[in-house]
Amino acid sequence: MLFMVTGAAAQTASFNFDGLFFVLNVEPETLGGYDRGGWPHWTRRVEGHCFTVRDKVLAEESLVPVTTITKKSGRCRVVTGHWHDPYTGEPFDSVSDVDIDHVVPLHEAHKSGGYAWDRERRRAYANDLSYKDHLIAVEKSENRNAKSDKDPADYLPRAEFQCDYVRAWVRIKHRWGLSADQDEVDAINGVISSRCD
Repeated sequence: MLFMVTGAAAQTASFNFDGLFFVLNVEPETLGGYDRGGWPHWTRRVEGHCFTVRDKVLAEESLVPVTTITKKSGRCRVVTGHWHDPYTGEPFDSVSDVDIDHVVPLHEAHKSGGYAWDRERRRAYANDLSYKDHLIAVEKSENRNAKSDKDPADYLPRAEFQCDYVRAWVRIKHRWGLSADQDEVDAINGVISSRCD
């Protein structure tokens, strides 16, 4: 369910699902100034683990136990597993075919308010493991060639995953205080009204 509220200050979009209420500011995206290097990710080991964030997500989302190798630095790297891409519905076994996707891409976060964050907040966003749908294992070519840095107005996964996808999108943007543009809000509302119970 979507409610639009307009006022002298900002327009907002409010979503109500899973018994919770989420509000996003609706405003145009800020263009320019994005540098992926300003959003450090996969660079540190997860506290208490030998994995980086990437390898931890690979291990957690594999449908079979993973095998790893340990490097001289003490870092463990996942080398085998079996994953299911929620975007396409396809299974895959080669770790080289896997991307760990930021459901709300780093560039999208930048355009939606993250441009104003300092480096440590950007690092925290890029490596957030506290919400299970912030980072997900997906098939590399789908992520890089189809989704890339697009928002739901320009990319949606297969129909069976669209409801989960846009709900995760809204939760992430709400949690991090990121805005949404009007086309994005319209696309999310379209999925919620047509595909979500």
